[in-house]
Amino acid sequence: MDTRITAAVLVAAIGAGGYAGWKVYSELGNLRIELALARQELEKSKTEVRVAKEKALAAEKELDEEKIQATALRTERDSARLLQQSAMRQAERLGEELQLAQRQVEYLRLRAGVPPAQLGGMPQLAPQRPMVIQALPAPRPQGAAVAAPVPGQGYGPVQQQQVYPR
Repeated sequence: MDTRITAAVLVAAIGAGGYAGWKVYSELGNLRIELALARQELEKSKTEVRVAKEKALAAEKELDEEKIQATALRTERDSARLLQQSAMRQAERLGEELQLAQRQVEYLRLRAGVPPAQLGGMPQLAPQRPMVIQALPAPRPQGAAVAAPVPGQGYGPVQQQQVYPR
């Protein structure tokens, strides 16, 4: 009977060991599945982090470009402001010079004894004659006969020509 008990205990121990092994193997399989899922989640997270970094770098680059553009616009604004101030100072100087010139003209009139009404206020320029442009004759080849100039065609002063009826 001892052998039977020993055999029963041995069968029970083997059964318990098999059950325990199956249970451990089953848990190992579950752990492998969980590990695979965790690895997939890790890769997914890494990809999301990479995409987020790329977006952050793009946003930072865009921000830098906006800063450069803002700086350029501020510089242009300051330059325009300086140009406007310079133009205003120039206009003031020209106004002062005009007033000085008017006072000088008035002084010269008073000194010369010419009444202001005779000159009509400001001095006026003398009328200018219109400029007359005359064409030069075209260059002649060497050995060509020279024709006499015809009056009134730009070769000299215009002379009266007599017209004879035909």
